[in-house]
This record gives sequence, structure tokens and C-alpha cells, in this order.
Amino acid sequence: MSSIREMLGDTGAKAVEAMLAGASRPAAGVLATILGIGALLFAAIGVVVQLKDALNVVWDVEEFEESGLWHFAAITCCRSPRCWRSAFFCWSRY
Repeated sequence: MSSIREMLGDTGAKAVEAMLAGASRPAAGVLATILGIGALLFAAIGVVVQLKDALNVVWDVEEFEESGLWHFAAITCCRSPRCWRSAFFCWSRY
């Protein structure tokens, strides 16, 4: 810890020690993990939607009249060959 104390000073070293002590108790961060995964999924879906909209504008694709979460999932996932291969692989294991 002396090298960290030299680089960051006393306050920074104490902060690093506190982070390391908190990392040794993984059960205490379950709520933060769940919220972090939820935020990650929300952001990733937003990126996919923005990319899809941008590519639709570039390629001059007409918009669908239907909308909603189920329609988005059907267009994005279920019409993709990768999705069908994954589903077939999962079902063929039984």
C-alpha cells in the first residue's frame, strides 16, 4: 500500500483501501449488481434501437405500422437466423 499512498496520497490510499474492503463482501452488493445489469440492458436496447433507426434512414426502409415491445422483439430477434439457430440448438439438447 505504500506505493499507492505515494501515488495517490493519504486520502486516495484510504479510498482504495475502502474499495478493496468493500469488494471482499460480494453479498452486500447484490442490489447494485441487479440494478447495474438492468441499466446495462436498458442502455444496450437503446443503442440497438438507435442503430436500427439510423440504418433504416440510410437504407430508406419504410417504417412498420405496428409498434411496441413485442413487435420490436419479433423484428429484432425472431426473424434473425442466429436466433433460430440458437433456439434449435437449445431445443435439440433435450
